[in-house]
Amino acid sequence: MENITLLKYLIAAGTGSRRTCFDLIKEHRIQVNDKVVNQPLYEVRKNDRVVFDGKRVDLNELVLESVYIILNKPKGYICSLADEEGKPSILRLIRHKNLTRSHIFPVGRLDFLTEGLIFITNDGIFANHILHPRYNVLKEYYVEIKGMIQERHVKQMQKGVYSDNVLYRVKEVRVLSSNEKISRLVLTLNEGKNREIRNIFSILKYKIKLLRRIKIGPFTLDKHLKPGEYKLISKKIICRFMSRFNK
Repeated sequence: MENITLLKYLIAAGTGSRRTCFDLIKEHRIQVNDKVVNQPLYEVRKNDRVVFDGKRVDLNELVLESVYIILNKPKGYICSLADEEGKPSILRLIRHKNLTRSHIFPVGRLDFLTEGLIFITNDGIFANHILHPRYNVLKEYYVEIKGMIQERHVKQMQKGVYSDNVLYRVKEVRVLSSNEKISRLVLTLNEGKNREIRNIFSILKYKIKLLRRIKIGPFTLDKHLKPGEYKLISKKIICRFMSRFNK
């Protein structure tokens, strides 16, 4: 093995997406040769021993078969590799063949109260193509808010709103229905900042009643897939999706 960065090493070993592995390094959860390393660009050499939360990460023990799962995330779960503060990880919901929670990871995040489509995989390259803004993979969300949405706020969401010097902006807004009690919308994002939709509606003084991700790129949430249920996506379909980036 040629020397590679710690970040690339973790991704190649199926530890998680680029963002997940970056966070693990910064959270001091990775050791190299019994020393904590918090630099993603640290070079890993052939005989180095890499450990994540006490378990060795070895490129020779890769899961040979790539796995791609679409989960309909229910409320009450978090999108992380492990349970946190009494909140269960969505990986608890995956029970398939010989898959273990150490082999797979969620692609991106939905907060505790948000439901809907999320990918779970062991393919770090695929995860990076889903998440990185440069690949422009659009995400769609169905939103129900309390009260009638104002037209000027629809335009403002697309123009962008600021909070703490962070710009939040949606690519497209479709108003499905709106009255004094409830408004139903579909929002399209090409970049998913942390809690972006919730922050937008909070800034505009609307209360979200329901937030559900319904689409990522060409992948839609199957209406027959109940909260907590999941389905496997074939390698052929994933290869077709990935081929668009090689043109």
